[in-house]
Amino acid sequence: MPTIENEALEQFADKLLEEKGVKKMNLEEEVIFQMRDDLVSRLEDRINALIITSLPPQYAEEFEKMIDEEEVGKIQQFIAEHIPNLEELVTQELLFFRETYLKP
Repeated sequence: MPTIENEALEQFADKLLEEKGVKKMNLEEEVIFQMRDDLVSRLEDRINALIITSLPPQYAEEFEKMIDEEEVGKIQQFIAEHIPNLEELVTQELLFFRETYLKP
């Protein structure tokens, strides 16, 4: 079951594909789904990298342990506590990605 975040990224990727004109290219539906999945994966990678680079260095080891333990609730709370402007940073990253992706 996709999370809310994944659904939002899928919607964002769909919008990018639409803005790029991909849906008008008469491609097979499966190809468009693969393109969307690739975009979502790239977006997730960029957001994860953003989180890691935005986290104060003194918390890196503790964060790594949480990742290894895969405790999603603790990870989300930890990120919220140590990167209070994460939503703003993610928005900026998504806008930058959009601008780069849509360049002719």
